[in-house]
Amino acid sequence: MRRIYFTLLILAVSSSLIMSCSAGGGLLQGNFTGAANQPLKLVHYGQNNMPTDVASTTIGANGDWKFDVKELKPGFYRLEVGKEDQNVIPRLYTVFNGKEKSIKITGNVADFPKSGVNIEGSDASTEFLSVIKPLAEGSNPDREVIIKQVVGAKDVLVSMALSNILFRGMPDFLDSYKIIGERLHKEYPDSDYDKTYKEMIAQISQAAQVQDAKEKIKVGMEAPEISLPDPTGKNIKLSSLRGKVVLVDFWASWCGPCRRANPHVVSLYNKYKDKGFTVYSISLDGVDERTKARISDNKALDAKMAEEKKKWLDAVAADQLAWPNHVSELKKWDTSTAQEWGVDAIPRTFLIGKDGKIAAINAQGGSLEAEIQKLL
Repeated sequence: MRRIYFTLLILAVSSSLIMSCSAGGGLLQGNFTGAANQPLKLVHYGQNNMPTDVASTTIGANGDWKFDVKELKPGFYRLEVGKEDQNVIPRLYTVFNGKEKSIKITGNVADFPKSGVNIEGSDASTEFLSVIKPLAEGSNPDREVIIKQVVGAKDVLVSMALSNILFRGMPDFLDSYKIIGERLHKEYPDSDYDKTYKEMIAQISQAAQVQDAKEKIKVGMEAPEISLPDPTGKNIKLSSLRGKVVLVDFWASWCGPCRRANPHVVSLYNKYKDKGFTVYSISLDGVDERTKARISDNKALDAKMAEEKKKWLDAVAADQLAWPNHVSELKKWDTSTAQEWGVDAIPRTFLIGKDGKIAAINAQGGSLEAEIQKLL
């Protein structure tokens, strides 16, 4: 089951990028240090994510190389350095829109995993790398910033590539997929990749319907009671917040997408806390029962629990989660409330109105703020 929504697996590219239209291209050349006399291959991801070798050459002793490519199909590409039987093959991913006349790529092959190269002559590649490179280097931007970068990319092929790498077919990003799909249809009507993207959206829509059907918590129902301990051991009841608009937020210190979403939640809390809005944070940090069973020594278990609790509280401090309602059983996925509320992936949020009823589930960005404003 999915447990983390927003996964940035840059190298494990899960792309449904469908590129088959031909367009004018040009000479593709550059210089790669750390790869003298190594084979170099250009691969294009076409329909149904099928990789096709476009060109190959050998990098010179001084690092220079060139492909005598006369035409580039718009789409998603990778450059591979080395032989296929090597244990590790440096790969660089990028996007070309087929309008390029002359492209020059320079850099060290050791920097490929972090997209640490310079590309001249391709606006699509520049835009693609401007988003991918900071993430590959370990930056931790707000979730909404990422969505805006993906959906708002100037080149729709870049939006498509980024959506498949960063959103990974998850129903939570269905609205973003639909926006990109509309742009694709407008700019590349009736093309193979437009058709395939539509099929992917249909599959994601179906998955979203299945996910909704499995939800234990529904919009409009009374929010079930929650009573969990805060860091001091005192139980905080969700019902004690009745009369306020409450965002119940399931998260964990180890969850990257949760940490990226925190700045937006903090912003909303600071903006609306004096108007009757608050947050009830349920951390899925801790040690699950299976792990506890493997730790036979009580002192070792106590030390492990203390370590996990510290990670939780350190994350609260680091992310400046200023609201007072922080609770956790420190049981990770064995947390009773997570099971009762049907939470099998995080971040997961439930917005509750002043009347104690569920008003929205996993609302994000502007839609979350709009719901808060309406309830207040």
